[in-house]
Amino acid sequence: MNSYVLIDSDDSLESTLDDLEKSQVLAIDAERASGFKYGQSAYLVQILTNEIAYLIDPKGLSEAVLLKLAKVTNDSEWILHSATQDLPCLNELGLYPAKIFDTEVAAKLLGFEKIGLASLVERYLSVELKKEHSAADWSLRPLTEEMLEYAAQDVYYLHELREMLMNELEQAQKMAFAEQEFEFLLSFKPKPAPANPWRKTSGVHALTKPIQLARLREMWMVRDAYASTNDIAPGRIVSDRSLSHAASSEYSSIGQMKSDKQFHGRLIGKLYRDLYNAYSSAPNTEMPPLREPSEFSIPHHKNWQKLKPEADKRYKKLKLSLAELSEQIQIPVEVIISPTIIREAIWNEIAGTELEDYMRQKGARSWQLGLILPLFSALD
Repeated sequence: MNSYVLIDSDDSLESTLDDLEKSQVLAIDAERASGFKYGQSAYLVQILTNEIAYLIDPKGLSEAVLLKLAKVTNDSEWILHSATQDLPCLNELGLYPAKIFDTEVAAKLLGFEKIGLASLVERYLSVELKKEHSAADWSLRPLTEEMLEYAAQDVYYLHELREMLMNELEQAQKMAFAEQEFEFLLSFKPKPAPANPWRKTSGVHALTKPIQLARLREMWMVRDAYASTNDIAPGRIVSDRSLSHAASSEYSSIGQMKSDKQFHGRLIGKLYRDLYNAYSSAPNTEMPPLREPSEFSIPHHKNWQKLKPEADKRYKKLKLSLAELSEQIQIPVEVIISPTIIREAIWNEIAGTELEDYMRQKGARSWQLGLILPLFSALD
């Protein structure tokens, strides 16, 4: 197993920059503390050259040295597993790859049922990865030796996996598909926060009255403000389910709220007064609609037969063709093309002459269009 070095100061990083600059291909991973801290910042960045895994603590480095790190890594190809998970927090640090090889994407294109890193390492290298620290608090300092070893193992095998997956992609004549996917990842950006993020609260769909949604909104904002100010994951203060439960309950006093055993949280004691005030003020605020309107929403496809029979017929026929294609080329349907793009194109009756441009605007890659456009043509 490769060795690793903890980098937690400017001086220790400076001494490693030459080695990082020599490597044209770097295996990279990041550890966050999303279950403990507010946001998705990286608390550890693992970079493997050909021999050594550098475990970099970005919180212990100056901005000037992070800029030097970016200068030597941003010209390299990065091997990542599930790049969309790590790119946002790495980008926050000024780290951007020149090229990407995503082992998870490669596994999807090869039609593997199990695409997690541990499954791939076991499949190709017969090594069982330990996963006991996957939900650990990576903001803690100092990190234990066990945590550092766990973090290092997430990059130890990426170089070997890349070589083996590249060989399989070439043999399956899917390397061109993979290259387009990797190129697409270079411009990946996470979805912007919704206008009303409180509507993503677990349990919100059980709320059936505008006043209940208003209570949830007001309490959610109190929790979020406290979480942001104190850098704490909101769920550690009071859970989503507890907020939704409280929003559906009828409290006439803060005492009733406190005595509700279903309304609980690790740090809720610090916020009872503010939460109750938010709950009580809800009737004096604007009542939200039960369902948030969206100009892009279309009816659920299960209702199409009644609402638009011809669209339903086309959709079902295309689904069958897609399933046959998926079986033939051994790529899951959702990897061949996003089901959302298909449904929107059919429901909105996008003309055949406009279909390619429409799908490209939605993010479809050339290899996907080469497979899906003939299926659309066969519907007419």
